[in-house]
Amino acid sequence: MTRRRPASPRIEKPGLGLRRTDIPHRNRTPDPAHMKPEGRWTTPGTFTSYRSGMTVHYWNDVQLDFLTLMEVDPRVQRMRARPEPVRWHDGRAWQDHFPSFEIVLDDGPLLVEVDPSAGKSKAEVADSLRPVRRAAKLAGRRMVVFGRLHIRIEPRLGNAQVVCQCAGGSVPEADRVDVLQNLTGGSRETVDTLAARTGLSYGRCLAAAMNLVWRRIVSMENGRPVGPDTIIWRVS
Repeated sequence: MTRRRPASPRIEKPGLGLRRTDIPHRNRTPDPAHMKPEGRWTTPGTFTSYRSGMTVHYWNDVQLDFLTLMEVDPRVQRMRARPEPVRWHDGRAWQDHFPSFEIVLDDGPLLVEVDPSAGKSKAEVADSLRPVRRAAKLAGRRMVVFGRLHIRIEPRLGNAQVVCQCAGGSVPEADRVDVLQNLTGGSRETVDTLAARTGLSYGRCLAAAMNLVWRRIVSMENGRPVGPDTIIWRVS
């Protein structure tokens, strides 16, 4: 009687939802001070912040857009989700308000509330948390509120998304060096011109230029969507 060989274990291929992200000197992502779900979002998403060296939680697509803008802002040192609450009195009892994020700028920390509501004007968004902002100020904490319309200004947001795609160590150092060597002094050049001058393809030159923007070595114009005619220059 012939013995049957046991079947080999089935190996499942990883799904498209799995992604490995290389973050140099990655720090442990701090737990948000408050994990209560917001609206229909039952679990947070995570934004890869090379600026902070960690992932940052977010709870809706407007918050994700805000983090994208902060990742490319040269004033930002790091950011984290839902920091310690602001304690305020509503006239009857003490309440705790957990801001969306704490952004650490060059001049110190800033509490940020992101209001995802559609159709609110900037004034309406600012008025919605006036008592909380006043309590934060009395406690020596700066706080601002941003709304959907203010965050989703184009082409600023779309350009920030392009820069984020080229952040971190995703671009060869040799490409960055080639671009910088051809961007001397106070010259202002288009990406297309630099591609021709360096011999790099347009895609590689654009990626190197956007990576240098993320590194705060180069600045770019934001009046039009990123493309061959985007002007960049060295930060003085």
